[in-house]
Amino acid sequence: MNRIFKIFLCSMLFYVFAASHSWSADAVEQKKEVVKTASVFFPEPAYQFASIVDGVEVIHDFVIMNKGTDTLQVQKVKTG
Repeated sequence: MNRIFKIFLCSMLFYVFAASHSWSADAVEQKKEVVKTASVFFPEPAYQFASIVDGVEVIHDFVIMNKGTDTLQVQKVKTG
C-alpha cells in the first residue's frame, strides 16, 4: 500500500472509532454541561406527638436531606 492510502485508512479508522465513542466536539461540550440541582428529601415528613401537659416543652428533630448535587438552602420554616 502506498503511504497516502495508509494515512487515509488510519484517518477513517480513527473517525469511525471516535464517532462510536462520542468524541466529537459537540459531545465533549455536552458532557461539560452538568446541571447541578438540589433535591430535598424528608425521611420522616410528619411526626405525631403524644399527648402532653399544657406548658411542657416538647422537642423533635426533623431531618432534611439533600439528595441533589447543589447546595440546598432552607429559607423559611413554618410550624403546623
